[in-house]
Amino acid sequence: MNIVDAQKDMRYGFFGGGIGMFVSGTIWLFSGIIALNGNADQAIWALLIGGALIAPISGISKVFGVLTKALLETHL
Repeated sequence: MNIVDAQKDMRYGFFGGGIGMFVSGTIWLFSGIIALNGNADQAIWALLIGGALIAPISGISKVFGVLTKALLETHL
């Protein structure tokens, strides 16, 4: 598999990055709501903890059964 095919395969497997963008946006929205309620420290903690969880939560595409050749061959 060449690099162009592998990139196309990974874009398909991770929905073009859409899940990661959705998760990131949700974390920012959640943090903004906390900040509007007047607690900046908790809002920052929400961003830090949520930011660390973006990649694991974005891996949910595997739960949907979207396994690609690149994922199967490299055991990602």
